[in-house]
Amino acid sequence: MKTTIKASHIAVGTELTNGQTLNTNSHFIASFLQKKGVINYYHLVVDDDRERIKQCLDLACETSDWVFIYGGLGPTSDDFTRHVVSEWTNVSLSLHQETWNYIQGYLAQRNYPVREFQIQQAYFPENATIMKNSKGTAHGFTFPWKKKQFFVLPGPPKEIQSICENFLYDYITKNTQNIDRWETEVWNTLGLGESEVANKIEPILKKANIKNDELVVGYRIHLPYVEVKLSCFNSQIEKFSEVFNQVDNTLKPLLVYKKEAPFKKNFFEFFKTHLSVEIQDEICQTLIFDDIKNWTHSLPSFKIRFSNYISFSQEINLIKINRIDEWKIQLTVKFSDISRTSVIEYTSVKLLPPERQILFLKEMIIIKLNEWFIGSAV
Repeated sequence: MKTTIKASHIAVGTELTNGQTLNTNSHFIASFLQKKGVINYYHLVVDDDRERIKQCLDLACETSDWVFIYGGLGPTSDDFTRHVVSEWTNVSLSLHQETWNYIQGYLAQRNYPVREFQIQQAYFPENATIMKNSKGTAHGFTFPWKKKQFFVLPGPPKEIQSICENFLYDYITKNTQNIDRWETEVWNTLGLGESEVANKIEPILKKANIKNDELVVGYRIHLPYVEVKLSCFNSQIEKFSEVFNQVDNTLKPLLVYKKEAPFKKNFFEFFKTHLSVEIQDEICQTLIFDDIKNWTHSLPSFKIRFSNYISFSQEINLIKINRIDEWKIQLTVKFSDISRTSVIEYTSVKLLPPERQILFLKEMIIIKLNEWFIGSAV
């Protein structure tokens, strides 16, 4: 029987708990773990207090196989994460001379003085594997303890990125190849609110008589979309295949895309060979202009212009959006290889607040443009 892996995350630092700095590290690592089939349980943020860090370790280790700890590996007196972990696990620290040599060389190359107290960054649990950090002096480390695996990492995001590239990505990938993966199927729907979408899904789940959280449902609003998620272990997918099929068929009329929105990639590819566009939009303000500008900002030769009125320009490389009546708009595109016009009706959202109506309409336009530019990606 394949094993599962559950992970928890502890971010250490008073700068996090007082709101001075955002905790992006655990978000970054958890996202990668999720793609590898690991279940993320706790995300804990704690100030620079030894006892409270130990309380977080108590909680994380109650439920998790892998525990990731971020921050507190620097050279100063408030950087004591390694010492707290050592005390909590009763695993002693020892000097790693190669790391101390690296720290001294790293500082000397940059004309920084080497202080004796900086040697604390070269102490690691005796059975630890050192995760090299090429962007600073704080190497991370990982070590096993009572069927748990600890991963202790520095706080600066660029340094964690370095450790991921040098070690952690490969470690996670290698050690998740043969697990019973936690899999998630995602549907991103457009046109109904969260409660109405749930009203279509919950009867399917109720009829399936699911027990013990074998299959977990989740809903998330990211306007104007409602996301539906079904999650279970890979070993249970066949058991719940009929549920997945029913949800798939039920949501098909509302479905825009599954796991990841295709628009950024598709628009970028299109505008790599269409290096200018004028957007004439009298309805959506700059919403469509902003999306296309964000998706193409790394194209140095791309030019984009916007106007909030419709002209009678005969130029190509044009996207034009004008109103026909209260609930209908006309979308027109003109490029050297594409000339299309479509009428989009949006009476289905007339009961929504005006700002949500505009978001819905904007997304309908983006979907149609995606279809014309690249072909449907659903």
